[in-house]
Amino acid sequence: MPLFQVLLIMKCGLLCLVQSKPSKPKITGDLNVEVNRYIELTCSSQSTLAPFYYSKLFTLSYTWFVNDTKMDGETRGTLRLYVTRDLKYNRYSCTATEEDMESDRSDSIQINPLYGPDRIIITPEPGKLTVREGETIGPFVCTADCNPTCSITWRVKNFDVFSDARSEMETLLQQAVQRGMQLFRCKADWREITFKENIQLDVQYLDGPLLYIIDKIKSYIELTEYAPLRISCQVDGNPAPTIRLSRGQADTELDERKGTWLNYTIDTAQCTHTDTYRCSGRSTGFNITEKVININVLCYTSNFKSTFGSKSGIDTKVNVAVPIIANPPPRASDFKWDGPVPVSVRTTISRGDVTYKHLIRSSIPVKDRNYFGNYTLSYNGEIITKITINPEGQHLQISTRFMSGNVIFTWTPSNYSSYDVLITRDTTSDTLWTRVSDTQYTVRDVLLYEKITINVRETSSSVDNRLTYNVFKIKTKVGDTVNLSWTAPFFPVAGQYNVYHTYSENRTIFSIRSSGVSYGGNNQSTKYTYLTRPFTSTNIMFSIRDITLDDAGYYNGGTSDEAAWSGGGVVLVVHNKPSKPKVTGDLNVEVNRYITLTCSSQSTSAPVYYSKLLTLSHTWLVNETRISGETRETLRLYVTKNLKYNRYTCTAREDDMESDRSDPVQINPLYGPDIIIITPEPKLNINDKLTVREGDTIGPFVCTADCNPLCNITWRVKTSDGFSDARSEMGTLLKQPVQRDMQLFRCQADRGNRILKQGFQLDVQYLDDTLLYINGEMKSNIELNENAPLRISCHVDGNPAPTIRLSRGQADTVLEQRQGTWLNYTIDMAQCTDTDTYRCRGTSTGFSNTDKVININVLCNTRFDKADRFKSTYGSKSGSDTTITVTVPIIAYPPPQSSDFKWDGPVSVSARTTFSTGYVSYKHVIESFIPVKDHTYFGNYTLSYKGQTVTRITINAEDVPQTPTNFTGYSYTNGSVSLTWVSGFNGGPEQFFLLYAMEGSNWKVIGNVSDPGEGRLVFFDPRFLSPGQEYSFRIQSCNRMNCSLLSADTKVTVKDNLLENSSMESAGEVASRSCIIAISLVSLLLGLTWFMVAVFVLYNRRCRNVHQNSKHDEESTQLQTQNMTQHTTDVWVSCTCKGSELIRSK
Repeated sequence: MPLFQVLLIMKCGLLCLVQSKPSKPKITGDLNVEVNRYIELTCSSQSTLAPFYYSKLFTLSYTWFVNDTKMDGETRGTLRLYVTRDLKYNRYSCTATEEDMESDRSDSIQINPLYGPDRIIITPEPGKLTVREGETIGPFVCTADCNPTCSITWRVKNFDVFSDARSEMETLLQQAVQRGMQLFRCKADWREITFKENIQLDVQYLDGPLLYIIDKIKSYIELTEYAPLRISCQVDGNPAPTIRLSRGQADTELDERKGTWLNYTIDTAQCTHTDTYRCSGRSTGFNITEKVININVLCYTSNFKSTFGSKSGIDTKVNVAVPIIANPPPRASDFKWDGPVPVSVRTTISRGDVTYKHLIRSSIPVKDRNYFGNYTLSYNGEIITKITINPEGQHLQISTRFMSGNVIFTWTPSNYSSYDVLITRDTTSDTLWTRVSDTQYTVRDVLLYEKITINVRETSSSVDNRLTYNVFKIKTKVGDTVNLSWTAPFFPVAGQYNVYHTYSENRTIFSIRSSGVSYGGNNQSTKYTYLTRPFTSTNIMFSIRDITLDDAGYYNGGTSDEAAWSGGGVVLVVHNKPSKPKVTGDLNVEVNRYITLTCSSQSTSAPVYYSKLLTLSHTWLVNETRISGETRETLRLYVTKNLKYNRYTCTAREDDMESDRSDPVQINPLYGPDIIIITPEPKLNINDKLTVREGDTIGPFVCTADCNPLCNITWRVKTSDGFSDARSEMGTLLKQPVQRDMQLFRCQADRGNRILKQGFQLDVQYLDDTLLYINGEMKSNIELNENAPLRISCHVDGNPAPTIRLSRGQADTVLEQRQGTWLNYTIDMAQCTDTDTYRCRGTSTGFSNTDKVININVLCNTRFDKADRFKSTYGSKSGSDTTITVTVPIIAYPPPQSSDFKWDGPVSVSARTTFSTGYVSYKHVIESFIPVKDHTYFGNYTLSYKGQTVTRITINAEDVPQTPTNFTGYSYTNGSVSLTWVSGFNGGPEQFFLLYAMEGSNWKVIGNVSDPGEGRLVFFDPRFLSPGQEYSFRIQSCNRMNCSLLSADTKVTVKDNLLENSSMESAGEVASRSCIIAISLVSLLLGLTWFMVAVFVLYNRRCRNVHQNSKHDEESTQLQTQNMTQHTTDVWVSCTCKGSELIRSK
């Protein structure tokens, strides 16, 4: 019935839901799958909830059944199975469940496993078949469990060559065995797979002996005395027979050995070697085979007969002639015959063709059968030769008796001590004669055959005495009516003919007279009805109604009780279905082993001596389905887990009578633990370990194992101390914190003698605090002497191995970095520069960094810090209030006192000095303020600390040059003017002089003259001036800093008096020549020196003033451009002599 649910949806109305069980599922999947693969079945069902948009929100759960038994743990829509052969007997079904509504069960499906022949069953099971040559084997039925069906063929291997065997379909037909047959092979072909099963034959046989005398087969031989004699006996057989060579009536053994050949050699034959020699072959299960030869050693050449055949009687005699060699001739009375009985023999001697050859003639009486046998002729006690007298053959009378399934053959007369018997069953005859010492022979289990033929011979006789016994048997069933009949040898004229039934007892069932039949005194019987008319007929026939098992047995007739067992009767076989079988076997078997179930049933047919000969066939069923090819009493199964769902039964069959079905049995496969399942499945990293941080918790994990019987589930934990019990309840590993020494958790499933372990390894991750060692000791601060060794060791334990980083200073400069637990950093000789704060840091992904800091201070002497920026050259003006600030970086630890520093320079100075420490403890700055009152303060200064020089600086002048002094001019010739001045202080940088002349209303540069040095007199001639005209001139000094003030104007009127000019020129030339000579002499001596000094000074000056040139260039660009223009366009040369100095300007 559908269920209705009404949901109230606030502000929207009502939603009505109709709930019903899901639709009937349908199982789908590829049902034709080869074994040892997986198959997936799908249980398809739909929710019938309405409306649809509500039902689609639900997920159905499923229940799977195998043979109507619920399968544990299978709740998904798919069922994955490992395909084995046994699955073909299973019926799978499923249901779908939605909330508490379960669907109808699906139709059952059966998997069709495809498989080839992994084994062949031959019925009946032969093993290695031991069979005698000439016997028949078969039929054998070959079956192979294949799906689809295999192609079955039979082959026979005969003398190492295979050929087709006589077979029909799967059946090897009954056939006689030959000794060359090695095996019969059943071959099952399935697709491209072939499987073979052999019936190995051990064909046993024992041939009659072959007796060779000097390599020739003979039954009788005569040889001359002293001739060599070699007796070879060959008996072929399997297994290898025992060959025995004996002689005489006493059967004296000469040699015996196991094998196929026996050789016996007499180097020189004597008359004493005359005898009967017997070679016999013996093998277990076979009658002894014999070959006899009579050997006569002739004392002279003559024919000699050693074997005689005779009848027996009062007047019967055997005449024997024995050749002998003797000289002189012996007397007849000295010869004597000895035999089975004492005999009185008449003996005569006749001479031969030579005097030493004679012939002994004797007549030996044979009065009765006791006289037959071996006789020895001796001369004065020495044996001369031997003869044998055998009885002539005679016919035997053979009769039969049937006793409990066996036939006893009896013969008369019994005049001999032994007989040879040969039996033929149906058409198969024994290969060898059987020697018996009795007058009867029993053939057992004759109901297996239609007829038995016996052939009896008297020993040493070739006369055959045969009799065939026909086996009459009639088969019927309980409740039927059957007619029995046989032919009596005669019907008694007087008296009665009795019909006997012999089974558990011998009883007369009715009697027949010429007048009628008597059924135990009654004329009629409800059980028997005699059918033959007239009553005196020898054809006996009657019917038996309402057959029971008690009616089975042997029926025969005659005039006395002895006739009940005589031959010629009929065996009534009453068939009944076999007893209800019982399936037995060890049902508790480990998987992957074989189990053998036995279907135990007994034939209930009668008589027992018939039923014991029957082999019941069996039918095996699994889950009510017949197992094809299984007809033996035993069922061999390969045990798998799925067998626990199967129910096995069997029936037994005798002909067309089938027993009731046995009670079902179920195999209890013992298995597991084969696989352990841990839920939830741990998520492992690439190294197959569970990554977890120290202190975090893991679990719970549930451990299950499919075992039968149930396994004992325990959890163990492995730490650095080994394994110990973990915190768990039943199969659940409880939630617990993780410690770093935990290596793995292991679930152990124990089922007695089988233990399975499954675990997961832990990757416990952690990061310890950093440990920092200085020269092997843990410190937070350290001071050490300069040049001392320094080893910094940083240890950070962690998993995974952390990255260790050593850095220094506020900038965190990395010194070294590596992966691992240790980092070592070595400074062979510590310097002040190594003074710093050092940080060791351990890092690992997912963890906070761990740091350790240490302050290292290196004790070092005060010295200049070359690594820092330092200005060693200064430019300055001079003045009473002018000072230069000098900054000197130094290295020192501990810090020095500022009062210990002192400056020394061109003049004694009192410099104010201050001290400051830099960003590290060993770096400091000395700041000094040096006065520059006038230009005498310019020069080199040295900074010392306690008398030790620290560094040096240079203070250079950097000022506007002084205006030249004594600027004058005069005209000394026509058109020329001489301008002179005295050079002043250049201000520090190199200076030059600019001369100006008034042209019109503007000043024009007329010359650019180099500075010869402070205090020097300088001359300049503008030249080419207009005579008589007055000119105004001015001058100023310039350097890269700036130019001085302009000098006062000097006015000069250019002369035009030629004489005056000439006089002046002459005087000037004389003076000039004098100056030139003086200067040349000085230059010769000092030229080279001044040249080298000039190069050095110019080079240093250029290097120091590169950065100042740009500023000077900017300020003087316009002025220099003007000057340079003037300088390059107007070249004025003037020379002035002042003392011994020549000043040349350009």
